[in-house]
Amino acid sequence: MGFAVERMDDAKQPHDAKHEDLRLRLADYPDWEAIVEVKGYTKGVKANDAQQVRMHRDRYSAEMGQEPNLTIWLANPWREMDPSDRPAPGKDIDESARIVGAVCVPTTDLYRLWKLVKAGDSGQDDVVGLLVEAETAMWPPSLNL
Repeated sequence: MGFAVERMDDAKQPHDAKHEDLRLRLADYPDWEAIVEVKGYTKGVKANDAQQVRMHRDRYSAEMGQEPNLTIWLANPWREMDPSDRPAPGKDIDESARIVGAVCVPTTDLYRLWKLVKAGDSGQDDVVGLLVEAETAMWPPSLNL
């Protein structure tokens, strides 16, 4: 979708503390950076994982001297279930994301948006804009899903 992606484990030394999974940057927004923690679940999203997301956000802030522009908690709940049958995360996940300052993005929503871009039904800039401007909570993409 146009993001420059850095896999944080690739640069990690054995004695280093664990970082978030990914950092995203955009050429059109040189001062913008997001951190992403990816979580897969066999059942619903675990609200207590929000604390790990906060830990990564706090570590980033301490190391960089500023907060990331966006903290994404990329969740793949019910991963053994057909994506079209998966229930939406509950209000507890929305509240947990708000508390830790993250946007919880279900992988199914992100995939649907990617498919719209690939099919030419939505612009890549529209989707990227939705992420760049996202507010902390469950991510409510406004394009036709």
